[in-house]
Amino acid sequence: NPIKPWAVCKRFADAVTDEFRNQVLEEKLHKIPCTPHMIGLDAKGQAKMEMGFMDVFTWPAMEALAKVFGNMEECFLHMEQNRVFWQDIMDGSGKSTAESKSNSATGETRTKKGNAAAGFFSKLLKL
Repeated sequence: NPIKPWAVCKRFADAVTDEFRNQVLEEKLHKIPCTPHMIGLDAKGQAKMEMGFMDVFTWPAMEALAKVFGNMEECFLHMEQNRVFWQDIMDGSGKSTAESKSNSATGETRTKKGNAAAGFFSKLLKL
């Protein structure tokens, strides 16, 4: 769930990725054409998929919800921080950054990079 702290976001993303990998195995087993975006989901493939999901579905949905409910800044902050962590994984530097950003209890500790991005998008929300 991209709007949750990284520890929760990553756990959900890992579960979805595992399910996709299993689906590809089943499709191959039954000689059914494999769903293209589910093939070859290594760490970078997962990160690319998650960032695409945020861009296409989560962010627009949260913008619509924010217009109705307001007070969703924390969700946007988590989403942007998670995007930074996924981008770090895409860039090959994600393991240390992602692990350092989250304490095991809450997942709320932020990197300087995550704070900068979160501040930028927080300002956008106020426009």
